[in-house]
Formats: sequence, C-alpha cells, structure tokens
Amino acid sequence: MRIRNIRVLPIEIPLKKPFATSRRVQRVGRFIVVELETGDGLVGYGEVDPRPHITGEVLESALVVLERILAPSLRGAELENVRQLHRTMDRIVEQNPAAKAGIDMAVYDALGKEFGAPVSELLGGRLRDEIRINAWCGIGDLEEVRRTLVRKRRDGFSYSVKLKVGVDPERDLAAIRVARKVFGGEVDIIADVNQAWDLGTAIKFLRKLDNGELNVVEQPLPSQDLAGMARLASMLKMRVMADESVWNLRDVYIVSRLGAADMVNVKLCKSGGLWEARRMLEAADREGLECMVGSTVETSISAAAEAHLAASSPCVRYVDIMLPEDNLVEDIATGLEREGDRIRVPRRAGLGVAVDEKRLEKYLVKMK
Repeated sequence: MRIRNIRVLPIEIPLKKPFATSRRVQRVGRFIVVELETGDGLVGYGEVDPRPHITGEVLESALVVLERILAPSLRGAELENVRQLHRTMDRIVEQNPAAKAGIDMAVYDALGKEFGAPVSELLGGRLRDEIRINAWCGIGDLEEVRRTLVRKRRDGFSYSVKLKVGVDPERDLAAIRVARKVFGGEVDIIADVNQAWDLGTAIKFLRKLDNGELNVVEQPLPSQDLAGMARLASMLKMRVMADESVWNLRDVYIVSRLGAADMVNVKLCKSGGLWEARRMLEAADREGLECMVGSTVETSISAAAEAHLAASSPCVRYVDIMLPEDNLVEDIATGLEREGDRIRVPRRAGLGVAVDEKRLEKYLVKMK
C-alpha cells in the first residue's frame, strides 16, 4: 500500500487559561493536522505540535517543511516500510522533529486501519489496557496551585503530580510543599524545571527536598550540562530525569553511560514520532532507566499516540499526557476515554480517535 496524498491543515485553538512554564506563557494552541490518504482510500491522521521553546519550530516553518519538502517527497512511498519513510525524511531535511512526528503518527494510524489493529499492537504489543497519568499544574501563585491540585485530587488523580517550576526557587519550594500537603505521602511528585537552574541553585534547593518531599526533578540544568546532571544524580536520593537532554536513541545511551539521569522523558515532538520513540524506550529499558512519556499542549490525536506508546513499553513509570479537555476550549478529535487519572488505551484500529471535520474547519487558519 502506498501513500497517495498528504494534506496539512494548520489550526489554532484558544486555551481555557494561560499555561505557564519557566520558558514561556502559552495562550493559544497552534497545531497542524496531517491527513494522509493511501492508494486504497484509507485516511490516517497525525498531529504536529510545533513549539519554538522545545524544538525550535513554529507553525509557519513546520507548514513550509511539510508542504514543500516532506509531503511531495513521500507521495508514492510504501506505507508499510516505516523505517524507510523515516530515512527519507531524515535525508531530505535536518531536524524538524515535530513536523516529522505528524507524518509518523498519520502513517501508524493508517497502518493500524489497514491491518485492523490498534497502534499499540504495531509497536510491539499492548502490555496494559489503561495508563495512569500525572496530575498537571503550571506555574502560578500558591493559592492557584492549591486550587488546581485540590480539583485534580477531587477528579480522581492519586498516582503522580507534575509541577512546573523554575521561576523563583523559594516559590517553587512552597509550591512543592503545597502539593505534598494536598496529596499526602502516597503520591509521587515531579518538579519540572525546564533547564532554569544552574548547578549551585539546584544543589541548594534540592537538598531541602531530598527527604521524600520530592520524588523526581526533571531537567534541572541546561540540556548540555550533562556533567552537572551526573553530579546531581550521584548525590541525591530523588531521581533526576532528563528531558531536553534526550532527543533520540543516541542521547539515551549518552545520558545512561555518563550517569546523567535516572530517568528520561520521551516526547514525540522531540523524537520525530513513534518509530524513534519506541527505539528510545527499548534502549532505556536495556540500560535500566525508567521513563516518562511526555507531551505538550495538544489535541487527542497526539494524546492517543502517546497512550499507545506508553501502553506498549515496560519501562514507562509515568505518563505525562496533558488532557485536551483541561487545556483547549474545544478538542478536534474524540474517542479518548478517561476516568480519574486513568486513560483507556483505545482498542479501535489505528490511533482509535475520530477527527471531527466540522471542528477542524472551525479552527482552520489561513496562512498569508
């Protein structure tokens, strides 16, 4: 089966409220929906989540790469040869992992529909029927943090909590202690710094929390400071997770061999899609590293892909899916089922979500 056509549809969906990290404040979700049609008339959907503060891509640049380079080069290619599709994409354009991830997701969605199998089966087999996701909280004042976390606990989140930190260490310390007070001692707390600290700040701050108050610190130092990350990992009881330091299979091995992290965060927008993400998880498992499947602000297309990925790997401890219903005023896809902090991994063929064409048209943007 071959690729007949690839359409790319840029959309913008307002957020219910601003989402703040140490890197930026986001008020609108900007995505590209990839619609891949096969010669047999099947349609697979993927999603591009361009984030300048993560991958360096913006919606406009990703759209150009997709329309002018990737889509024309992949028309007529064999859908089943996913490895060759990625080799082609990597040969004709460097970097641009979010754009490639959109193609990759659409390919897997179409393949699943061709074989009548959910994507998790194409990734090596489903190990679990449901996954538990982190309770999320962005940067805000302490009362806002408390209200958000109380609501999350009331909604059934009881496994893990992820806090965005990195603006002010004293405020961050207080926010983590608010989270511990709200959830008690049975829930794992993850603090995501997004590279905001230097080594001295990290040591001073994390020593205060290395008594069980904080379970995981994510990317406390700049991505290239692997020596500093290794020093932290060797001196702390809490686990150190690498995110921006790990983009591909090679990075997993480098971080592991240097002892720069105890865990790695695998994101589709960094890895270029499910193909490389699966290889990264397999490598992490061999190296004895636990993993988190990460996300960004997204629709249910990306969320479903991440759910299938997490369900097919034994080394995934945390799943960091940001629920579209929590962030977007409206989702453009349906079919992802949640109860409390548990997401049911779709059993329908492909990604298992359906794109609502009317909503897609509603949020479509015309590019100049």
